Amino acid sequence: MRSGGHWSAKAARRTLDALMSLGGRGTTRQIRKLTDSEAVHQDVHSLRCWLQFEHGYEEADTLEAVKRTHLRTTDKGKQVQLYTLREDVRRLHRRLRSEPAHVRQGKLFETEDHMTRMRKAGL
Repeated sequence: MRSGGHWSAKAARRTLDALMSLGGRGTTRQIRKLTDSEAVHQDVHSLRCWLQFEHGYEEADTLEAVKRTHLRTTDKGKQVQLYTLREDVRRLHRRLRSEPAHVRQGKLFETEDHMTRMRKAGL
């Protein structure tokens, strides 16, 4: 069960933007290239938490909303994952992108306030 403690709204939005720019699906490497993140799996976790805590998704549903498919393991032992956004998450992204910037920014501040409240509550 997720407590809402260790995730980043900025990483969630950055990962969502990257996946949308890739047509709603992308490999670990493709996402890393667009986001400059060395922690893509953690960023996807942040995206799932963001969907759960900020947009009312059920925890179990977030695994299908941002689906992970193992494609292969490289010769160096690295796993290649494919992440795919379900259509409702794509619609959410389009709706959020169409909102005025000050509304989007306000939602980011609300997310940060939510995280502060969670830390204070010891979650």
